[in-house]
Amino acid sequence: MNLFRQQRTCPPTILRAYKDGDFTDLTIICGIFTFHVHQVVVCSACDFFKKSIKFAVGKEAEEKRIDLPEDDPEMIRRLVAYLYLGDYDPCPALRVSSFSTIRQHESTSAAASAYHSRYRATGLEGSDQCACLAPNTKNINQPVLEPESKNKPADYSVVVKMPNCIEVANPLTIHATMYALADKYQVDGLGQVAKEKFESCLHHHANSGDFVAAVQLAYGATPDSNRGLRDAVVTAFLTHFKINVKENPGIEAKLDTIDELSFLLIKSWPMKTEQPKPVNPIFNPQASLFSSTPPTTRPVVRPATGPFFLGSVRPS
Repeated sequence: MNLFRQQRTCPPTILRAYKDGDFTDLTIICGIFTFHVHQVVVCSACDFFKKSIKFAVGKEAEEKRIDLPEDDPEMIRRLVAYLYLGDYDPCPALRVSSFSTIRQHESTSAAASAYHSRYRATGLEGSDQCACLAPNTKNINQPVLEPESKNKPADYSVVVKMPNCIEVANPLTIHATMYALADKYQVDGLGQVAKEKFESCLHHHANSGDFVAAVQLAYGATPDSNRGLRDAVVTAFLTHFKINVKENPGIEAKLDTIDELSFLLIKSWPMKTEQPKPVNPIFNPQASLFSSTPPTTRPVVRPATGPFFLGSVRPS
């Protein structure tokens, strides 16, 4: 994965025109935010906007306006940023400065109480590409959170966060929402960017309520046919919690309703292997009546149970 690969970014002249409000010919309204944008930019990368303009009727057609009353304005802010920059916040540290090249509404996303320390390999901060940082427009002084010793990489050393960035409170939820938005509005390339950012945050943010909320979105806000983020969730359970949800009947089908209690149950669900008890051939119906040698026995595998798994198919 390379979060620093070249994304689809508008030429500097277009970015400057957007920042200055020059030559805009379309208005997007979502809640408290109003975006004055260029049709050629947003409609060429977003199929929804293209069709909205092409088949518009009534007042919206006359005013060249698109209303999005059902969406989160903060997520539409990120969507518009992506259409111009090929990226949105939060992002890795080295990408934060790019957002100064466009007009941005003030973010309403909550900041984390502290930012996690980062590590470097071969002297480069870029080795820790956790996409959880946003522009620090309010100059918040955010303390650093030291990791537990057992979670430190072998090449660990603290890298001081740049003062122009701030860690957001729920990066996984944001990336899962942007992934769902990409599917809803058919935005070219956004789904892949959101998935990569989601995966980049798992090392530091998987063991959290943010992960639980993101899993709900991955399974509840996208169609079953869209496996991209769902496969990333399955891999995350296997990598970070040693749980293969594919091998446990019923779990994946219920992940759209997962809560923190269910999450704790899943994490405490190692497959338990019981040693078989000695078999008495006299009372063993599988044994030969003329032999005192018991048949070959195997360990009995019993999965744990809990309220989250009621209705699931369990081995008898």
